[in-house]
Amino acid sequence: MEIDNLIRSRTNFRGIELKATTVITDFDNFFGFDQTPNTATGFDVYTHMHYPMVQLLAYQLNFKFNISFTNDYGWSYGNGSFSGLTGVLQREESDLGAVGTIMRVDRMTAVDYTVGTISLENNILFRQPKLSSIKNIHIQPFRNEVWLIILFLFVGFVTIIILMNRFKANGKKSLTILDIIELVLGAICQQGTVNVLNMISIKVVVIVLFLTSLFIFNAYSAKIVSLFQSTSVTIKNINDFANEKSVTMSIQISPYAKPLKKNIAHQLINRKWLEAEKCGLSEIQIFQLPTLAIPVIKKSGHRDVFKQKLIQQQEVGIRKRFIERWTPPKLTCDSMKINKNYVSVSVKEIYPTLKLFSYGILLSFVVFTFELASDYFFDNN
Repeated sequence: MEIDNLIRSRTNFRGIELKATTVITDFDNFFGFDQTPNTATGFDVYTHMHYPMVQLLAYQLNFKFNISFTNDYGWSYGNGSFSGLTGVLQREESDLGAVGTIMRVDRMTAVDYTVGTISLENNILFRQPKLSSIKNIHIQPFRNEVWLIILFLFVGFVTIIILMNRFKANGKKSLTILDIIELVLGAICQQGTVNVLNMISIKVVVIVLFLTSLFIFNAYSAKIVSLFQSTSVTIKNINDFANEKSVTMSIQISPYAKPLKKNIAHQLINRKWLEAEKCGLSEIQIFQLPTLAIPVIKKSGHRDVFKQKLIQQQEVGIRKRFIERWTPPKLTCDSMKINKNYVSVSVKEIYPTLKLFSYGILLSFVVFTFELASDYFFDNN
């Protein structure tokens, strides 16, 4: 019975009044703790998350608290003293913090912590680079085995037409080997031919060639259109992000041009970005920050009982409810609200084609030079 009475007396503060201090970094947009998640500023969201925890703690332990405000969580001056909330508790001007602070080693010399309440994440929000910026998408529609089949078809049709052309009845060839290669290549590329086909058998082979090429071209063209609009999945971790040359950085949430915590970034993006701008965003965690915890004065006699009641809040799920109320929803892309227009093809997408064109022009001039030299040599001999 004595133990029960002792426990009951420790968990009943008999209505005493404690001093609590919280942190508000943006006083211009703070209008009290009855604000809703839609109206509160993102930078003080952790203050709003912890305040109902402290309110419930006061109810559990039967005490009242008089709250005061400061504008930062507390940084060391280098002489053992601290600013902000940590300094207030260090000077014992308040009994507890009404907001969680990061459990830093230097702060532990000035205050004690109860129990971790919220885990923080520092993430990078970015868009994956377009597939065309890191790969030649003109060879991506087909797998290697399909390209091998197309090569075999090319060689097969060329061989068949050469044999038919060589062993025709009158013994005269109507097409040269280069003409045949041009014919088959033109069919695969959906181009016609100006060559006259005198044999019905060759015409039948050419018809089959064009029909086969048509089906292959349909599959290729359907896939290449989607690839032009596709993004890559090359960035999977922070090392990929640091080594990716095609990544460009931009700030779209003016004037908040600084690193943001995950929930603050989500809140600002949900408020300020268009639906189409949210689509395609990826997220990578940079590093895991220390957990937030409610601080108390050094060697506080209330620390253990505070820890016990805060753990009870977690066990019954009410702390999760407080946190989720102020946590913005995950970024989602509503496909029904975005513009369905395709993005125009830029020079970057057709860069491999331009390279092929340049090489082809260069090769044609080289061959042309050899032809001129050959004609000059034979004309003079």
